[in-house]
Amino acid sequence: MGYYLYLGDNSDVLDVSAPFNIESYKTAEGQYAIPFKAKYLKLTDNSVQSGDVLSSLVMRVAQD
Repeated sequence: MGYYLYLGDNSDVLDVSAPFNIESYKTAEGQYAIPFKAKYLKLTDNSVQSGDVLSSLVMRVAQD
């Protein structure tokens, strides 16, 4: 299964290869609330039943 990743209510697909400044999403020292959304892609011709999707998003943090 593939997916498109979005940030908040923005309708543009998030470029996950580009640098991403999280400072505006800071909620407390060392904590951030980033409103990611995803649209999952159906990659086969099989029928798909709607329902909850459990997934994880892993971010790598780097500092310049």
